[in-house]
Amino acid sequence: MRRGTIFAWLCLDGPYSGAIALFSTNLGLLKIPARFYRISGGPRKQSKTYGDSYLRTLLIHGARAVIRTAKCKEDRLSQWVTALLERRHPNVAAAALANKTARIAWAMLRNGTDYQPDEVSG
Repeated sequence: MRRGTIFAWLCLDGPYSGAIALFSTNLGLLKIPARFYRISGGPRKQSKTYGDSYLRTLLIHGARAVIRTAKCKEDRLSQWVTALLERRHPNVAAAALANKTARIAWAMLRNGTDYQPDEVSG
């Protein structure tokens, strides 16, 4: 399977098709949500190789590219990134933007819509 096909499968038909938090976790962008802790009370182990490393790498590098150019733009997403960069380390901002991008892509594939920048919340 090609990477884009895997991404679409995870969004639409895969085991994480109904839960956005599980989808982001599967990509390795989020830690495992608290409701998915083990019965013994401890969290499941999240190794360094958790999730799809290639898709995660693409999302992080894309987020870093957006961060570099966000200061020159006036759209809502760029304003959100600029405000986040004032409060957080650039690597944390890149991870947050990659997560937001993955969630936007998940919603677009799930609902069959095109990207609408005015609908992106900050």
